[in-house]
Amino acid sequence: AMEGNSWGFFRASTLFVVSASDLTPNLGLFWYFFLEVFDHFRLFFTVVFQLHAVVYVLPLSIKLRKVPLLMMVVLCGILSILKSFPSIADLALFAALLPAWDYLFLYMRFTLLSVNLLVFVAALAPVFWHIWVRAGTGNANFFYAIGMVYSLGIMLFTVDLVFAHLRRRFDLLHGVRVSVLRHKQQQQQQQQQQQQRGSTGIHSAGQTEDDRTDHESGDEEFGGELQMR
Repeated sequence: AMEGNSWGFFRASTLFVVSASDLTPNLGLFWYFFLEVFDHFRLFFTVVFQLHAVVYVLPLSIKLRKVPLLMMVVLCGILSILKSFPSIADLALFAALLPAWDYLFLYMRFTLLSVNLLVFVAALAPVFWHIWVRAGTGNANFFYAIGMVYSLGIMLFTVDLVFAHLRRRFDLLHGVRVSVLRHKQQQQQQQQQQQQRGSTGIHSAGQTEDDRTDHESGDEEFGGELQMR
C-alpha cells in the first residue's frame, strides 16, 4: 500500500472508519441512521456522530485524572457503543478490564439490569438476524432494535461504574467516619429500646400479678360473707 509514496492506505483505514461509508448491518448505531438520512445531510451527521464519540474525553480526563486506568476502561465502554463499526470484540475488551475494579461492584446500582440486557442481546441478536436476512420474515427494525438494547446495556454499566467510583471516593473522604458513628448510635438506640421494652414488660407483668392477687382476695372475702349469711 505504501508503494510509490501512496496514501491509499490512509483512505482505506482511517478515513474509511471516520466516513462510515460502509453501511453493512452491525450492532452499532450508524448504519441504520445513515440509511435513512438524506444525502445532503450526510456530512453534517457524520461529523456530529464522530464528535459525539470524542467529546467525552475532556470531561472524563478532568474528573478521573487521579485514576487514569479507570478513565481508559470507561472510554473503552463508550467507544464500544459510539464507534462506526462496533463488534463483540469491543465488549470483550471492556469486560476483560472490569475485574481490575471489582471493589466498585458493591457500589453499583444497576448491575443486574445491565447484565440482563447484554444476556438478552446475546440470545436474540442471532434470532433477529436470521429472521431478517435468512428467513425473510422480519425487517431491519428487529436487528436495529437489538443493537439499541446492546448500546443501552453497555451505557448503563459504564455510567454505573463511574457513579460507583465517585460514591466510593465520597464515602472515603466524608462518609466512613460518619457511617461508623451512625451505626454506633443506631446500636445504642436499639439497646435502649430493648431495655425499655424489657422494663415495660416487667412492670406490666407485676401489675398483672397484683391485679390477680387483688381479684383472688376479693373472691375470698365475698365467699366468707356468703358463709356467714
